[in-house]
Amino acid sequence: PYRGIRTGRAFSTDIYDLTVDEVTGRVSIRDRRSDRIVLAGLRIIGVEESLEGGPSSFQPTGRTFECAVSRVELVESGEIRAVLEIEGRLLESPVYLRFRLFRGLDRIDVEAGIRWRTKAPLRVQVEFESGITGPEIHHGVPFGTDTPEWPSGQEPAGVSSEEVPV
Repeated sequence: PYRGIRTGRAFSTDIYDLTVDEVTGRVSIRDRRSDRIVLAGLRIIGVEESLEGGPSSFQPTGRTFECAVSRVELVESGEIRAVLEIEGRLLESPVYLRFRLFRGLDRIDVEAGIRWRTKAPLRVQVEFESGITGPEIHHGVPFGTDTPEWPSGQEPAGVSSEEVPV
């Protein structure tokens, strides 16, 4: 994609600064109080998987696919809350990331969605690096929430202690 004069957009609350690269769709979040990066390079990717191992045996082939960004828009901006949407495609599938920032709350809600239209066997991941030691991350599952927990030093293969898949 062509990178014009304006390459990114910045959004701020009293607690956080959120920056979006409009070409890559990568998002970074900085805590204004500590002047520290909380998240860097948050993005949606697809990891191709081999189906050679049979049912429930998925092995990465090594190929990854980036989300192609088509729109970055502030869809709501009020006294209490602001909502930012990033839309794009992961191969043939439309995807979105939605960020909800709240005034006075030490919290940012991130929602990811996909309308599956891709025939390729892909594992869809939201990846980012964290500037926080031992981050506390909660992710939603149908009808509830779940928090990933791994014994110290036993993170899944390919995941460093600075990366937490959601």
